[in-house]
Amino acid sequence: MMYWMPKFRNASPWILPNPVPSDTFLLAKLAIERIMSVDTRAKVTVYDSADIPDAIDDTWIVSGISEAQRGLIATHPKEMSIYVEGGFRIWLRDQSIVYYILRSDPDPEKEYVQEDPDDLRNLIDPFLIPDLFELKKKERSVHEQEDGIILAVAATGTSSQDSLLSWVRALEKDGNPRLGEVPILFTMKSPLGKTEGNGEIESAPLSSLKQRVGGDRNRSREEIDSNEKKTIR
Repeated sequence: MMYWMPKFRNASPWILPNPVPSDTFLLAKLAIERIMSVDTRAKVTVYDSADIPDAIDDTWIVSGISEAQRGLIATHPKEMSIYVEGGFRIWLRDQSIVYYILRSDPDPEKEYVQEDPDDLRNLIDPFLIPDLFELKKKERSVHEQEDGIILAVAATGTSSQDSLLSWVRALEKDGNPRLGEVPILFTMKSPLGKTEGNGEIESAPLSSLKQRVGGDRNRSREEIDSNEKKTIR
């Protein structure tokens, strides 16, 4: 056990500090870095809504976007809408944070290659075909899923629609001018139903759960003792 337990503890590729910080800003940075780790070229940026014109909420914005996602935004058709969806909850040990995504519908006109990379029959000598990369169909990136294309991820201090609007404006100002030419729809929907904002998240939900479970156990023991006394009488 002394040999395996440290290995299990360090098995996760996303190392977290112990204990996990309870500050929502630090949690947001850890969460967005974990989510964006699927792309090695991803970059996490912190924005201040006070730097955005006409912003109402004064809060921080932790945004994650990669070069591949910037390219997807630049080539996004102007007539297709982009959606801001969430919140989605991610747990970091006993702490959680709510994040939002910038998503677009998949382009039905795009054709992607679907090949088995382990199939040796798909090997082609690039020296025999000079225009190999032009003839081959584009491969699907990790951000292009069947149900939608993830363009960016963010978490804000207030989780309000105004803070998310400031996030979109910050992305537009930070090298994504196409966002100002495309209709942005704030659906604010989540498969989890209604979710709390990051300012309303409990700092230690597991501790309260343990207290509640412990109280239920004590209560059940008291009921058992009282029932035994009644039967003895």
